[in-house]
Amino acid sequence: MKSAIREAMRARLSILSESERLAAATTIVENLVTHPFFLQSQHIACYFSTASECDTTLIIQAIWQAQKSCYLPALNKQKLHFVEYHPDSVLLPNQYGIPEPRDVPSKSLHQLDLVIMPLAAFDRAGRRLGQGGGYYDRTFAFRQSDSNPPYLLGLAFSVQEVDALISDPWDVNLDGVITECGWRMNFQNHLL
Repeated sequence: MKSAIREAMRARLSILSESERLAAATTIVENLVTHPFFLQSQHIACYFSTASECDTTLIIQAIWQAQKSCYLPALNKQKLHFVEYHPDSVLLPNQYGIPEPRDVPSKSLHQLDLVIMPLAAFDRAGRRLGQGGGYYDRTFAFRQSDSNPPYLLGLAFSVQEVDALISDPWDVNLDGVITECGWRMNFQNHLL
């Protein structure tokens, strides 16, 4: 079932033109940087997007321009750790070919204020379907019983929204999702 949804999302994303992707990414950044969750956050984790995902370059630049600390995920066995990323950071490709910072101490997960996460699909209840590796779910498993920071924000195009996703016991819900159409929140009593 999950693999079928991922395939359907790839098909939806493949019809978006480069100009549509750029326009959506620009609008997403505008929606993000004016939101209280971004404004109140100092330590923000993001990621390097792949070809099918919303481009995160503008988000990373916005984090720096706001004089906030930016962190990128780095693989650590079956989990992620988050390393501060600067314009002059040394990046090396991980096993999936995604650049990540190396040889720098990572930030404690509880010290991150906001984590911007990739996804294949999402629903209005805050359920997230990832790419299938489970790294984010394993890393943030503590959030299933602890609603303290970091705030988990999915990043997506609006076409990635589905009516409902079936979740497994290990799946970690999002606190919200940001798209070019604005913010989507789940039902965990986060006030906007």
